[in-house]
Amino acid sequence: MDGLILEPYSARLQLNAPEELPHVQWATVLTDLFDNLAARCDQTGATVIGHIKALARFPRGRFFRISVVAAEYPATIEGSPPARYRQLELTLNVIVYGLARNQLAKILKSAIAETITELEVRLFEKPAEFPLHTA
Repeated sequence: MDGLILEPYSARLQLNAPEELPHVQWATVLTDLFDNLAARCDQTGATVIGHIKALARFPRGRFFRISVVAAEYPATIEGSPPARYRQLELTLNVIVYGLARNQLAKILKSAIAETITELEVRLFEKPAEFPLHTA
């Protein structure tokens, strides 16, 4: 595993719907996005998907988190979000061994374009907050 790349990627996603949608509809969109993202990482040459996860927080302590750890396992969602909402802001963290940060950014943008077609999406990439590592 000499020279294995580990460049964590972090971003904030803001999704806006034209009207309030039930949580189950949001959950379907997001699990589709995360499954697509994991598959694209795998196809691009990821050695290991450490985790791809996101957290959304709502008023009154409500939240949900979504996670995927391998292309062959479906994304999971847990938490207690409101029943319906119009806007969603996610903090996304991606730890994937074998892909550079710029590759992860391209993969995310492609997965968003392919998966999320009915919502307005804004992506705010965070600067690298971690030192780059090679194993």
